[in-house]
Amino acid sequence: MMRTELKTIQIGWAFILLGLLAGCGNAGYQKNRDGLVYIIFRTGKGEKLKKKTWLKIHQKVEIGDTVFVSTFNKVPAFGNFDSLAKPAHDFLDILDLMHYGDSAIVIRSIDTLVKRGMAEYNDKLKQGGVLKITVKPLKGYPDQATFEEDRLAEMENYKKIEITELEKFIKSKNIKNVEKKPEGVFVETLKQGTGMAADTGMKITMMYTGKLMDGTVFDSNIDSAFGHTDPFVFEIGTEQIIKS
Repeated sequence: MMRTELKTIQIGWAFILLGLLAGCGNAGYQKNRDGLVYIIFRTGKGEKLKKKTWLKIHQKVEIGDTVFVSTFNKVPAFGNFDSLAKPAHDFLDILDLMHYGDSAIVIRSIDTLVKRGMAEYNDKLKQGGVLKITVKPLKGYPDQATFEEDRLAEMENYKKIEITELEKFIKSKNIKNVEKKPEGVFVETLKQGTGMAADTGMKITMMYTGKLMDGTVFDSNIDSAFGHTDPFVFEIGTEQIIKS
């Protein structure tokens, strides 16, 4: 039984790879020693990435037609890249082959990630499935201080863009009684309470529902569909939640 099951998974992975390669004409796709399938688009005119560097990068993670994470048109991802680190079956393993401005598509096997203890199967990460990662290195930094300076500047710039978008949204929805907090958070008070005022150091229990601007609920401890209905407990002033 185990042999049959393993063979089925391997055949499934092979067919997915063949489909991906065929869909792109099999042009330029390669496989490294770790079994990672990738293609690099040589569009950059910048220098080649160094073996170790502080890095700014755009990335997108997809399973099928679903985009789970994307920094494109948003704040780039920032981190420390070390090509000498243990292979992670990820885009990190091919960055030292790229130049700034290049882009790449990397195909990660979910079965490989589970086998190595880097993931667990669930309703999204299924046996025989793959993760498609699109990556674009933007800039490297000579030291951590320069890296941090640019990271904070990017975050502050995007914060201004978000605030402008929120102001437009509030106006379009004709939302009244909204207070703008110093951190850029907008608060609409639906009902004013009469109890003790919350203050730094206090532990608070909270019921909540989180929605996107289009009304889509992304998390809630009120709706049992999200699998956690206990009150959320946090301490004010410890930055466990968004400042308001």
